[in-house]
Amino acid sequence: FEPSPQHHYQPGYTMIGGGLISPDSVVIETAKMIPKGVAWVPQAVEKFEPGNNTIYTQDGSAYTYDQLIVSAGVVNNYDAVKGLKEALDDEKCPVGTIYNYNYATKFGHLMKDFKKGKAIFTFPQIPIKLSLIHI
Repeated sequence: FEPSPQHHYQPGYTMIGGGLISPDSVVIETAKMIPKGVAWVPQAVEKFEPGNNTIYTQDGSAYTYDQLIVSAGVVNNYDAVKGLKEALDDEKCPVGTIYNYNYATKFGHLMKDFKKGKAIFTFPQIPIKLSLIHI
């Protein structure tokens, strides 16, 4: 179950931010990631019923299972810090992050254009994804 038609290799975002690779090199069609013999359901899971071994997708379809492995992922909440989303969305504002595909590209430009002055890097508390990768 994966609603996105494209898979993003998120560890590659750090390399985009570092200017080592192009953004398109971390994107692949989701269908190409699904092994042969495995059915891809391009829907998001809306609800679990573990007692009935059933999941429901956003379109209302029900699927039963014998065993279920859940990988929910991480959602970045840039709105949790007042003004952060606006700063990240403003191409002229020198605020960046590597934890988003579009913002990693902006971060790469910021790093490339930085010549002198003070740069502040933050490191969020664990648990975070890619916690062992640093720029």
